[in-house]
Amino acid sequence: MTDLVPAAAALALAAAPACLALRAFDREGTLGRTERLGLGYGLGLGLLTWWMTLLCLFRVRLSLPLILAPSLAATIALVTRAALGRSPRAPTDARSEPLRSLDVALLAGISLAVGRTFLQALLTPMEGYDAVAIWGLKAKAIFLERALPVGLLQDGAFALSHPDYPLLVPLAESYIAITLGRWNDVAVKLIFPLFLVALLVLFHAALGRLTVAGPSGATSLLTRRQRLLITLLLASVPALSEQAASGYADIAIAFFSGLGTIYLYLWLRGGAGFLLGIAAFLTALGATAKNEGKLLALINLALLAAGVCRRGVPHEPRRRRLVSVTSFAAALLLISSPWSIERHVLGLSNDVVNMSTLTAALHWDRAGHIVPILRGFLHEACKVKSWNLAWPLFLAAAGLRVTRPGREGPIILIAAVFLPLAGYAAIYLITPYDVVWHMGRSVNRLLLHLLPVVVFAVAGLHREERA
Repeated sequence: MTDLVPAAAALALAAAPACLALRAFDREGTLGRTERLGLGYGLGLGLLTWWMTLLCLFRVRLSLPLILAPSLAATIALVTRAALGRSPRAPTDARSEPLRSLDVALLAGISLAVGRTFLQALLTPMEGYDAVAIWGLKAKAIFLERALPVGLLQDGAFALSHPDYPLLVPLAESYIAITLGRWNDVAVKLIFPLFLVALLVLFHAALGRLTVAGPSGATSLLTRRQRLLITLLLASVPALSEQAASGYADIAIAFFSGLGTIYLYLWLRGGAGFLLGIAAFLTALGATAKNEGKLLALINLALLAAGVCRRGVPHEPRRRRLVSVTSFAAALLLISSPWSIERHVLGLSNDVVNMSTLTAALHWDRAGHIVPILRGFLHEACKVKSWNLAWPLFLAAAGLRVTRPGREGPIILIAAVFLPLAGYAAIYLITPYDVVWHMGRSVNRLLLHLLPVVVFAVAGLHREERA
């Protein structure tokens, strides 16, 4: 347990330059302090692992000074800039509401859910199959070799550990181990409950950005109590807390890809341009966490293109809309390409999505998988013990929304859930494994990727209909 302190310090070092950069470049004071901290943790750790990927790509031996060199240089430059320049404008927060006993109770509920996750994560070592055999094994090999374990990744005996999976989580874990100078299962798991904390902080902040224009200016669609209640709904989902304590990479996908979708939606609704940049980096880093993140990144890019082309974004001129789409795509390409290049060089392929499975999927007998796939999704979504009422509430809200005309904005939230579900269904349609067995092992984690958007949509669809 003593290793938790230096592990926390290592994560703070990774987050510091991102927090400072967010403050320096947020000229309009769009972000609040807690929002910067949550984003700083995710973006800082994600960009650190991207830098480590570049080092591995160029076969440079990993060392702590080399890993932290860009972070330390950026921190010094940003601190100097802040000392010599003008501070950005402070965020204009809404008028403070009095904190009442029910608000305190909701905060206590969120804190209890988070505390339980920390206890689960830090009182037990890695024990889940994927945490040990996929993410942990790669991380240990990177830590021992101080480089990408090429021999291990190309070894046929390692095929069941998915050598083609992106490296955000293994590199983050190896960074902790390199900082400590030894491997510690418990210390490296600190990454995952902190993702949960950052997710809840940013989710609550995003709810506060749901506003409606009025005679006296923009006003929030949700009171603080309502925002806390919806955040508690997310925090109390058993599947979320379980994954945040397990050492699986799916909590990272929920953080990066889920929040990337939410920030993209907020920008399309008329939010500050800074939000689109945040959405781009979050979405791109999601593509470096798991293969599913690449699908979610392409869907976010498609939603952005559809949003700016169909009706346009009122606060953006036409030329800037084109620049927005191009810049978003460039960020995705820049951040996700290093591992894609390395995977191609090493000849690593996915066991489910490859040319042989795509060719086999052309046979008509695969159509028989459609009913089991739909049944599997519906059965999992209705598991109250895993999801509380998150998915039933979303399905009800989406059903009500599509049956009556209204603004097109909420349709983006519905599409941001159903398009990934269609993509995941296509993966199950071509799987070389028994589809029922495959879904039983993975469908709960795929639904977790969409959970932040699902709960956010429950609030967004309901309140926008009333606005």
